[in-house]
Amino acid sequence: MLTQWAGQAADLEHTATQLRQLARSRSPIPALADAVTHHVAGWVDQARRRQEHLEAEALKSFEAIAAVEDTLVSAAAALTQLTGWAELVRRTLPADSPLIAQLHQLVAELGHELDEACAHHIDIATDLLCPNPDPTTRVGLADFGTVSAAHIDAINRQTLQHSALPEAMREVVAAQDVQVLEAGATTAVMAIGDIDTAPAVITIVHGVGSADPARWAGNLDRARHLATLSGAAVVSWFGYHAPPTVLAGIAHDPADTAGRAINDFQQALRARRPDARLVLVGHSYGSVVAGQAASRAADPLAADAIIFAGSPGVGVPNAAELHATPGGSVIASLGTRDAIGVVSGIHGPDPTSAAFAADTVPIAGGHSDYFEDPDFVQAVVDSTKRPPH
Repeated sequence: MLTQWAGQAADLEHTATQLRQLARSRSPIPALADAVTHHVAGWVDQARRRQEHLEAEALKSFEAIAAVEDTLVSAAAALTQLTGWAELVRRTLPADSPLIAQLHQLVAELGHELDEACAHHIDIATDLLCPNPDPTTRVGLADFGTVSAAHIDAINRQTLQHSALPEAMREVVAAQDVQVLEAGATTAVMAIGDIDTAPAVITIVHGVGSADPARWAGNLDRARHLATLSGAAVVSWFGYHAPPTVLAGIAHDPADTAGRAINDFQQALRARRPDARLVLVGHSYGSVVAGQAASRAADPLAADAIIFAGSPGVGVPNAAELHATPGGSVIASLGTRDAIGVVSGIHGPDPTSAAFAADTVPIAGGHSDYFEDPDFVQAVVDSTKRPPH
C-alpha cells in the first residue's frame, strides 16, 4: 500500500509539472491552468501526508509487536526462575518442613502476579495494534484557559452523562462536593474544595491499583479529611493508568507518561492561581510519578512542596535533582511497618535516607496508614502555609 501511494504521488507531481509548463507556453486560459495545477499540487500534498501517516502507523505496529515479543520472552525467563526456586525449596528442606508449603505459596503468588503483569503489558501493546475508540476525549485543565472551575465541573459532568462509564466511577463523580476538573473514559481528576478560591491546593497522586474506580471513593474520603484540616482544596489525581499490581509497579513507563501529565496539570494550576501555595503529594507508585514530574521537565515543576509517602524511589539519587518552585521543600515519609521499605531502590534510593537529603517525617504505620497518621497529615497541612520570612 505504501508503494502504491508513493507511485501515485509521483504520477500526480509529474502531471502537475506538465500542466505548469502548458500554462507558461501555450495555454490560452492561464488562469484556468493555474487553478488546475494548484488543485493537482494539493492532491500531491495530500498523497504525501497520507503516505507519511501510513508509514508512522506501520512503525507503531512493528514497535507494538516487538513489545509483545519482549514481554513474552521476559515472562518466560521469570517463570523459569520461579520454577527453579520451587525445585530448590523441594530439594533443600526436609519433606515435613512447614516452610515448604509457605514458600510454595509465595512462589505461586509471585507467578500469579507475573501472569497479570505480563497480560497488562501485552494489553498495552495490543491497544497500539487494535485501538478501541475512547468514548470520552479527555480535556486537560489547561485547555479550559480562564473558565472557572465551577463551569469546568458542569461541562465535564454534562459530558460524562452521555458516556458509558463504570458504575463505580459514575457513583464517585455524582458526589456533590466534588469538582470534576478532568475526565476521560477511565480516568478522572477531582477536587474537594474550590481550586479557584482556596488559599492552597494539594494534589495527591495515588499508586498501584488506583486506576480502579472502585478505590476512588476511599481516596476521596482521605482528600475530604485533609481538606477539612488544612482549608486547602485537595485534588485526587486519578489521571493515569496506574500499574494494577505490585509486580507491575516495577515498570517505569507509566510513571514517565504520568509525570508529563501531572506536570501539565500543576502548570495549569499555577497559571490559574499564581499566588496560591501548591503542594504535590505522591503516595507509593505515585511518588515515582511525582519524581518524574520534578526531574524530567524542561521547566520547574509548579509545586511549593513535594511530599513522598511510602516510596519505592523517585527516579533521582537526591533531592537536589528535583526541580520545583525555588525555595520549595521536599519531604519524605516511610512507615516503620511499611513493606515498601524492603523493595526500596527499584526506582531509586529511599527518599527518607540521609543521602537523599529530604526533610523526613517518621510514622509508625504501614503502607496504607499515611493519610490517617496525625504526624504525616500535620506535615502536609504545614506545607500549605507560607514559611515565615
